[in-house]
Amino acid sequence: MNRLAIIACILGALISSIAYGQNAPAPPPGDFRAIVKPGEAVQISNHGNFANCKTTGEAELIITKPPKNGVATIRPAEATPPGCTSPITMSGVFYKPNAGFVGIDEFSYDRTTKGGIAPRTAGIRRVIVDVKP
Repeated sequence: MNRLAIIACILGALISSIAYGQNAPAPPPGDFRAIVKPGEAVQISNHGNFANCKTTGEAELIITKPPKNGVATIRPAEATPPGCTSPITMSGVFYKPNAGFVGIDEFSYDRTTKGGIAPRTAGIRRVIVDVKP
């Protein structure tokens, strides 16, 4: 994985982790951008609910518009929230381009309600992926 892809993943995880911490201001839903090498799977972001460095429940995420040239998945992922010393399980968003694809791909996902409570950070996120060698 190249440095830009790693930085994009870390920043996405950090922004998402900060947004869901207790007393953290909610960011407006928006775009994530990532640079990916052909054939590499990357983690785009993490979403979770936590308080006092303990999980209070995974975020419910749904792919609303799948990528045309790759596969987007949502699965458990660990991340260490700011101010915490150990990782907690969150919901991770991952992308892998189709074999041989090079270019721009895009997909969207939504952080939805879970347990009848609308998260303050609900909303559609668009992910723009630049697949290049």
